[in-house]
Amino acid sequence: MFANRQTIKAQLRPILCDSVRKNGAMPQTLLLLSDHASRAALVQELLGQSSDGPFAVEWIKTRAAATDRLGDFTKDDVAGVLIDLLLPVGQELDAFDQIFQASPGIPIL
Repeated sequence: MFANRQTIKAQLRPILCDSVRKNGAMPQTLLLLSDHASRAALVQELLGQSSDGPFAVEWIKTRAAATDRLGDFTKDDVAGVLIDLLLPVGQELDAFDQIFQASPGIPIL
């Protein structure tokens, strides 16, 4: 699947699949740390189709932005963080460490 930048940008808005979960709970916010737009769009699309949702997926491009978002208490709580294991060499483990230190109670995948 090939897409131009405009298509990818449109796909990267937070995705909500239904506004309320089956049990009546609100959507869970997941952070997606990835520096690659097409991989991020694919993950957002797949999570948007999940029967376990709905999930609001926020795409974050950098470790710094992820830790800033985790510390921003004016926004919805984050239920989990997904880290792209194909980040530039060595950054994926640093990202894990920094995110874990910022929010040790949040699952990181």
